[in-house]
Amino acid sequence: HSLDPDVMDRMHVDRNTLSKEENDDINDEERLLYIVFRLIRKGQWNDAIELCRQYGLHWRAASMNGRTLFYDAESTSNALDAVIGNEEYLMWLRCCHAVCTHSQLWPEKWIYAALCGNIDELLTYATTMEDGNDGNWYDLLWVLLVCKQVHCQHRLLCQELPSYYH
Repeated sequence: HSLDPDVMDRMHVDRNTLSKEENDDINDEERLLYIVFRLIRKGQWNDAIELCRQYGLHWRAASMNGRTLFYDAESTSNALDAVIGNEEYLMWLRCCHAVCTHSQLWPEKWIYAALCGNIDELLTYATTMEDGNDGNWYDLLWVLLVCKQVHCQHRLLCQELPSYYH
């Protein structure tokens, strides 16, 4: 895997200019990302994260793990694992949105759209007629609920946090 995973998007590389081997690598990554997305679609976030780790995509697993809201139980517990979650959740949402809107790979767009609540990008999954997906109402409902959850969390955090956090 590339040491620079976002080079394709950042440098606006045209896939038509790549060698057969480079295109094969991108196709392999796209197939893996589709499997990761299908796990997310089934609600199996931990399995999706673990699959990324198994394939050496630790940076992607970490980025997907950012959805865990910050929680500090240290005030009530002296346990070593009392602090969990993403303290920079709002910044993380912005980064997921950037990945979602700039990626050239549809499964990657859908993964990060689900993470940041980008309904427009995620609806492209629900309305695509490929891979047996017929745009059924289950997928549409899932898209709406996932995005609503993210937007509710965002609104709640913006109401509760001082303004310099958002």
